[in-house]
Amino acid sequence: MEDLPDALISEITKRIENRSDLSSLSLVSKRLYKIEAETRGSIHVGCGLHPATDVILSLCSRFPNLLKVDINYSGWTRSHGNQLDNHGICILSSYCPGLSDLTLSFCSDISDSGIGYLASCKKLITLRLNSAKIITSSGLLAVVVGCNNLSGLHLVNCNKICGTSEWLKYLGCNGSLEELVVKNCEQISQFDLLMFGPGWMKLKSFMFVVRSIYNIFDPKDRSYVVNCKYRYDFCCENLKELSLERIVTVEEKGLCSLLGKCRSLEKVCLHFIHGLTDSDMITLAQNCSNLRCISLQLEPVFCEEPEGRVFRTPLTDQSLKVLALGCRMLQIVELTMFACEPIYPEIGFTQEGLVSFFQSCPIRDLVLCGANIFNDEGMKALSSAHFLETLELMDCKRVTDAGVRLLADSPSLVSLTLRQCDGFSDVGVGAVVCARKLESLIVEDLLLKSSDKAVLALYIKGVMPDGQEVAVKMLHDTKGDDESFLNEITTISKISHVNIVTLLGFCLNGSKAALIYEYMCNGSPNNADGNFSDRSTAWDSFNYPTDTLLPGMKLGLDVKAGITWDIIAWIRPNNPNSGLCTFKLVQGGMPEFFITKGNRKLYGTEPFNGKEFTGMPHFEEESQDFSSNVIYNPNETSYNYFNNDPKLLSWIIMNEIACKDMGLVWSNGEWRNEWQYPTDVCDDYARCGSFGYFDLNNEYRLYNCLRRFKPWSSRKHWSLQHERGHRCIRVTNLTWDHGDGFFFMNWMKLPDVTRATLYADISLEQYRQVCLKNCSCQAYAVPNINRGVHQGCVIWGDDLLDMRRSLHLVRLYFTMEDLPDVLIIDIVKRIDSTNDLSSLSLGHGNQLDNHGLHILSSYCPSLSDLTLSFCSYIDDTGFGYLALCKKLMTLRLNSVKRITSSGLLVVAVGCKNLSGLHLIDCNAIHGTFEWLKYLGIDGSLEELVVKNCKGISQYDLLLFGPGWIKLRRFVFAVRTLYKIYKPRDPSNVANYQYNYDL
Repeated sequence: MEDLPDALISEITKRIENRSDLSSLSLVSKRLYKIEAETRGSIHVGCGLHPATDVILSLCSRFPNLLKVDINYSGWTRSHGNQLDNHGICILSSYCPGLSDLTLSFCSDISDSGIGYLASCKKLITLRLNSAKIITSSGLLAVVVGCNNLSGLHLVNCNKICGTSEWLKYLGCNGSLEELVVKNCEQISQFDLLMFGPGWMKLKSFMFVVRSIYNIFDPKDRSYVVNCKYRYDFCCENLKELSLERIVTVEEKGLCSLLGKCRSLEKVCLHFIHGLTDSDMITLAQNCSNLRCISLQLEPVFCEEPEGRVFRTPLTDQSLKVLALGCRMLQIVELTMFACEPIYPEIGFTQEGLVSFFQSCPIRDLVLCGANIFNDEGMKALSSAHFLETLELMDCKRVTDAGVRLLADSPSLVSLTLRQCDGFSDVGVGAVVCARKLESLIVEDLLLKSSDKAVLALYIKGVMPDGQEVAVKMLHDTKGDDESFLNEITTISKISHVNIVTLLGFCLNGSKAALIYEYMCNGSPNNADGNFSDRSTAWDSFNYPTDTLLPGMKLGLDVKAGITWDIIAWIRPNNPNSGLCTFKLVQGGMPEFFITKGNRKLYGTEPFNGKEFTGMPHFEEESQDFSSNVIYNPNETSYNYFNNDPKLLSWIIMNEIACKDMGLVWSNGEWRNEWQYPTDVCDDYARCGSFGYFDLNNEYRLYNCLRRFKPWSSRKHWSLQHERGHRCIRVTNLTWDHGDGFFFMNWMKLPDVTRATLYADISLEQYRQVCLKNCSCQAYAVPNINRGVHQGCVIWGDDLLDMRRSLHLVRLYFTMEDLPDVLIIDIVKRIDSTNDLSSLSLGHGNQLDNHGLHILSSYCPSLSDLTLSFCSYIDDTGFGYLALCKKLMTLRLNSVKRITSSGLLVVAVGCKNLSGLHLIDCNAIHGTFEWLKYLGIDGSLEELVVKNCKGISQYDLLLFGPGWIKLRRFVFAVRTLYKIYKPRDPSNVANYQYNYDL
């Protein structure tokens, strides 16, 4: 290797795609190590990055020519060490000036200050932010202002980034964005995207996905506002890919109005669009003749018909007809219908319409899901499709063996996927396999009926070169890299049990893989003879409850034995594969049982209070039918229940479809559903948001805020369409002085206790003192009321979630800055000192906060002169609202401690007429940030005063550049002199672009 030319070695390293192979190759020789370091253009790092800052410094030093960096902390826990923080991003941006592609996923320690460093990466082209919890609009604006070449932006689960901020306007007017992806960002609505304005002209790919549909009765469409400049008159001639999910649209409004303006559109995905009609498909077909790919996911809605309102999917055969006539190049099609039944609710398409559509278009790839109208006649049409190469059928229950058998004669079909289709057996699938035309056959979640038994998956019988018979299971689209897959294979190969088939080997080719098992001549490992004579217990099923909890079975966690008892729903009643819905114990400040769907909490029981679960009244202490037992110690936390009557038969099952915990009791010869949790909407986890609760005793106002809290929105009453994502906010902030105290509420279900802290063996008065001394304390309660004795205390330092009022004795104490009037009078009467009385009743109260500044900017659009002095409650979020004051000319900030450079940049970008800026004792504002460059190039500043701002040096003002030409008055003062022996003058740096030629 040492004798090979450098060019040849460089070419070898470029052709090796696998990261682990590339790293191994660099260890062969010093030349390869050096060449690999110079040619490596990308790295992917994650939880193994520890210590994060040191490792990123080492990587950046070794690979100076990095172009693509992917930092992913998915699955990170505290045991992995600290994540990469702002300092690490500073190192990355400093050592990798040529960085063009950056992905940050689940990076919870990177804030606006850190992401602001990316503004120095002038060659950054693509930025992806996934679950960036603390990055806000201010930080994003700093990046888009500094990175003028940014052409791709992905925002996924970034809930702190708002759509009403200046970053969207700036990108639309000054940016060069060609790809924009916004997925599940709670504060960016579809109507905010109107502010993108001219940016639509340059956009080539756009995806917008929201987690839940907006309230259709309260549209937030800015174009509805009188005299609003945002309209649907933008042009998007270059848009080629459009993907929309769970948006609301009406005729000529909403994002679906794009369909009539995207004449270059080649791919469109419309999933669960509220308001979608045949007219939208007509518009699409008339204007998008180049369309090659379409994906439609539909669910039933109420549609107006001549005979009245019907409940069906919104599109009909008319949409299919116009698509077939107008989109002659359509090759990839997905049609998915959810929650439809043969009778009600029905599908808007007919089988005749589907067949005509399939035969009229040169469809190459087809996905058909939930089409209960599609039967063997439709399969006959598919089998004669000349261009069809890939077919996926899912939940098409009317297709039988006769229809599947027809696919054996399909002229071009090479890939077939069957999922959840229960209408045919292995006879029909076998006929397709015997035709030997398929290159890929995938059968998943399918109950194939054969002559002797039912099997849950299809294994292909094969023969090894030595004649050994094997069973081959095909895996499709394996997730993760090769190393992760190999680690899983190693783990599986070490498992040895008489009832487990032996893994012989595997095949891996890209994203496709196959597992090779020993072939069971009897057809199933259950039929293999086992010898358990040496074992007292072969299988303890009570330790593996699957989807069922029987009396006596435990639910919870045994730390010492390493056993977790969870109830996990089956995917379907006839498929025992694990679903998403789980009833399990969640550890935290106090353990609590939750029903979850994936990582999302749906329902919480509240912890056992020594008497009952207030969230599960069927198992209270006075119950005649059931009794319960709770174990809570360092080694085990578990719950189980028993039937008080030996003749009573009962069991609990986890249902995947409803995602509910259901209790069944045998009565009158059948299983009767005696209870289920959650019971109603009031049981839904955090339905009322932070500091909100349900009160079933008040039928006129179910949704309530705690006393001295108010809904964050302007609506007086919440409706069922507003519950998720809403919250209550304090009327005024806590002062943590003599005015603070508590009020209590009886009959409350405790908030989520996994977010709280437990204190044991202290008195009720001590509870209060502990909470008063803790500035983050929100509330406290007595969690154990067994036999009338109050034991322990639980304190919440975070937002209070998942509360409701019920008739079970729990007293919850809430921290309040303004006590109830009666309580204030009582306190005043007890105060002897005149000074104390003065400080309580005549105090200054709370300062103006972000909400107050929002009101100011909303109600005073003509504001031209603003001074903020010693405002310690205003931060970047509140300060950013001033961008709405387009006529603001003079801004003075004096000792505003929490406003940073990011907030100042937002105002500078939004207020184009700003001509006077005073900064005094603003130590969180730095001069090396983008605000100074922006004001110098695009601003109209005539007066600049900077006094005693520690983060701004005299040399930073070089960044003001062209702004000096317009400046008429300039004041700069510092409290102490800089170290004259260590000047920070950037002009001393070789090749530095800022000099004294201003």
